[in-house]
Amino acid sequence: MEAQHERIAATLTRLDATVPAWEATAGAAERDTLVAVLADHQAVLLEHLDDEETTLLPLAAKHSTDEEWASLGDHMLANTPKLTMLTLFGLVLEDANPAERATLLSALPAPVRGIWHVVGRPRYARHIRRVRAA
Repeated sequence: MEAQHERIAATLTRLDATVPAWEATAGAAERDTLVAVLADHQAVLLEHLDDEETTLLPLAAKHSTDEEWASLGDHMLANTPKLTMLTLFGLVLEDANPAERATLLSALPAPVRGIWHVVGRPRYARHIRRVRAA
């Protein structure tokens, strides 16, 4: 896992070095370089996330208490900007099937569900349109 974290950090460093040239020119060569770096990052990240799901999560389930596991979510909520949380929630909902979406939304307190529908969902839609613009 630590070696994978180092590889992820290296691909992020390469992205940090690649993005400014693409932003400055939006040229084909810069685009192609950025796409290659993003593809490398995706491969390293997906390998790591797959390993976490198959190795780390079963270990966490076996060796962590419910309270310890819940504290991770509490830490994320306390330390992540609320608008970022809305974006992350949109990503989760987008990847969920209809039953999972219904479960996730029904678990939210009514005021938070309202904030999602009024602020979060439209904000996420605008964000993802910009991210995926061709």
